Amino acid sequence: LDQKLEERSRQLEKLVRKAEEFTRSPDFLRQVILNGARRGQSPQALAKATGLSLDEVELILSRQG
Repeated sequence: LDQKLEERSRQLEKLVRKAEEFTRSPDFLRQVILNGARRGQSPQALAKATGLSLDEVELILSRQG
């Protein structure tokens, strides 16, 4: 049982690492920012939510059009 739990733990850790990598991908962050802006979120709120600087968020928003 202990061995199975250890294996399951390793599998879950791999999944968490992959999810973290995905959520930090430029394409994912761009989509989060664009979708948030469409919903009326401010650039400041989007910067805080994504961990990007306000300048980075504004740059992404300026390139959307």
